[in-house]
Amino acid sequence: MKRTQLFTSLLAVSFMVFSFVSLNAQSVNSDKAKTVTPQNKRATPATPAKPSVRPTSAASIASTDLTGFWLTAQKGSIIEFKKNGELYEGKVVWSKNAKGRDGKALKDVNNPDKSKRNNPLLGTTMISGLKYNPKTDTYEGGKIYQPQTGRTFNCKVNLDKSKNAIQVNGGVGFISKTLTWTRTSGVPGK
Repeated sequence: MKRTQLFTSLLAVSFMVFSFVSLNAQSVNSDKAKTVTPQNKRATPATPAKPSVRPTSAASIASTDLTGFWLTAQKGSIIEFKKNGELYEGKVVWSKNAKGRDGKALKDVNNPDKSKRNNPLLGTTMISGLKYNPKTDTYEGGKIYQPQTGRTFNCKVNLDKSKNAIQVNGGVGFISKTLTWTRTSGVPGK
């Protein structure tokens, strides 16, 4: 009984960080400029603004399927989906924090394949093996990779009617988590 509880607890914790976010993520409040407050009468310097990534309108995007660029739920990464034969795969093409504090690209250090642990996180295939099922209007049968833990989960994706958002569902057995990603026009700065 203890193994089952431990496994369930580990899965629950791993799903909390399911979406691809950097290990050095900053709080939302650090992006806001600080102002003078009457209590302390001291001014705190403003933090420089970071480039924002915004979803684009469905009207400006021609694709009616899963292909294209998708901003993850926590807006920390952009995943590009491409079709290869009948299967779809999504690779990390942009990350808010793609570099560590030392200025070097973050590596896929938790990958179970030791030969891939020195690969940069940018370019990592995060979702693979999705196949469109017209009966259910769902992309299913795929796998989603979680770089933070090096684990891979079953995955399916539903494209909403506007073709501007997807529901990404990943999990094992009856334990799963669904996140909403929004379509975007590409990678910032390119």
